[in-house]
Amino acid sequence: MRRKKNRIRPTGYRESKADKGRTKLVDNASVVTLISFPYKDGLYHIITDQDRTYLAGVKDMKFEIITTISETSLWPDREDVILTADDQYVVFFRNRIDKGYINVIGNKITIYKYTH
Repeated sequence: MRRKKNRIRPTGYRESKADKGRTKLVDNASVVTLISFPYKDGLYHIITDQDRTYLAGVKDMKFEIITTISETSLWPDREDVILTADDQYVVFFRNRIDKGYINVIGNKITIYKYTH
């Protein structure tokens, strides 16, 4: 029997219009969240804007940038994040020059790019 892959949908895609059972974590009008993932006792986010891609946390309902992980914007190419059986988070991206994927294992973030 084949095991189905765990998929996590990013914020905004097929989002419910109801508020019951939802909790707003952050106001993110100017960025796109590619991945949110737990590490130790925190929840971390890989976000992108028109210029760069960042690792961020949340403080006072706003993203707090921890570090820049790419000097280019990495826009989601698919609407889901893949969670593998061994707790790796994978999201595919595309921009004008590159396409590829981001792989998160624990606190290690790796970006795999190729030119299309």
